[in-house]
Amino acid sequence: MAQSERLNSRSLGLSGASRNGTKQAITPEHYRNVLETARVIDPGMAVALELSRLMGLRSQEAVQGDVGSQQGSRRHPDRKPDYILSFPAVRRGA
Repeated sequence: MAQSERLNSRSLGLSGASRNGTKQAITPEHYRNVLETARVIDPGMAVALELSRLMGLRSQEAVQGDVGSQQGSRRHPDRKPDYILSFPAVRRGA
């Protein structure tokens, strides 16, 4: 994803942002603009952005969340997951 021509900071309207660690999230309005742009470019990317924002995940955690659960199940084959992720149905245009 980091090397994607379609999905990069510039295409999402995030280029030029400081990486100096301001410890402040982007404004809700800026986030909505980025999310709408991502929905047009790649709906899957938009879902990853929403997961990141709602669950406090880093980008890699949002797109590779299943890796950890798979690794855990290999270590403990009889153990059921301690968590369940559920997502509300979302209607387009709502």
